Amino acid sequence: MDLILPGESGSRGKLSFDSLLDFITIAIMSKTGLFLHALAFAAVLACGSFKSRAATNAPAAMVEIPKSLFISIAALSQVPDAQVRSWFEHIMKHHRAPGSPQRINSLVLTTIGLTDPAAEDAGGALLLASPPPGADSRGYSSAGGNRKLDIVAKYFECFDSIYVGTMNLKWKGATGTKYNAGIQDAEFRRRNIQVSTNLMDRFMATYPGLQFQWYISYEANLNYFTDTRIKDGYVAFNSELCREMKKRRDAAILWSPNFWTRSKLLTDQNRAVLAANLKDHFSRASISEVHFQDHRGGSSHYTASRKFTAEDTKYYYDLLKSLGGPEIAVNVEMFVRKIARGKQTTVAMSHADYVKHMEEYAKYRLPLGASWEIRYWYPAHWNPAMCGADHPPRGPAR
Repeated sequence: MDLILPGESGSRGKLSFDSLLDFITIAIMSKTGLFLHALAFAAVLACGSFKSRAATNAPAAMVEIPKSLFISIAALSQVPDAQVRSWFEHIMKHHRAPGSPQRINSLVLTTIGLTDPAAEDAGGALLLASPPPGADSRGYSSAGGNRKLDIVAKYFECFDSIYVGTMNLKWKGATGTKYNAGIQDAEFRRRNIQVSTNLMDRFMATYPGLQFQWYISYEANLNYFTDTRIKDGYVAFNSELCREMKKRRDAAILWSPNFWTRSKLLTDQNRAVLAANLKDHFSRASISEVHFQDHRGGSSHYTASRKFTAEDTKYYYDLLKSLGGPEIAVNVEMFVRKIARGKQTTVAMSHADYVKHMEEYAKYRLPLGASWEIRYWYPAHWNPAMCGADHPPRGPAR
């Protein structure tokens, strides 16, 4: 147990239990001041500052939260400007205190552009921001369009670090998805890289001098890597995109892929092939950090046997960690999917589930990484004990 002196935190002012016994013993031996020491000790206990490392009744509001949040700029088109600002003002007020388990360190931008209808076949894209003064307006979102990046950019300097992603194109092939058929198509990969490099150049011209890291917006179902052809497609794409990123700015590169198959459903052969192909991929692409999605939001509408659990997250964390490649952390999906009358909707998870997931990951000592996404995090994490007099969200983000 630790004695935490009032007004102190961390290691400052902390006495071990053995030290406390020594303290009382010395007081008794000195035969002076014992009564005052006893009163002081009682006062500490009365303040509720005597804590056990094994305590399980800590306020739910104080669970450790993800240290980084995603924000999808294109997804904000229907969100009022004032609401976007309120999220960031709340973070500045409640989630930036140094050393706090509630501190959010970084922000990850993705879908910062939309396909340019006039240049779709050429892989053109429009940055969702206003052009810098005196710059040509071509390549930016049209007047009156979604320019939420202008709002978000005002808060860049408030975070320790910013990660900048781009966007990816829709797969229009006859079969499959972008994650299996699309990634094997050399022309589709080329067009996606062209879109990304266009947006990178435009972003850097719009925010010159900004210190930032990179994010790869093209995701993956890593269970598909049991197919060597799909793994090779990602090697080709990610290695080339990383080179383009490093050419423009030599900084860390983050990726947030997924797993769609529960760990208990993997065959022994698939486990071995998956590990070998993942290791090969990460040895050939300059990815610094992998914050993989826990797929608990993505599978929340599945039957019970197919829903991901904390144990699945722990298995895949251990697998990725064993490869000895990038730094690994968990992308906590803070949403749930519901199906009603044949229509699927996505809403923020409940606060109770939010706390439960954080406590499970703390039990397994899993590091929390960039998590999806600010629209869901705000209503999921909010409670009066942590957020004080701030107004609660009016309803779940959609």
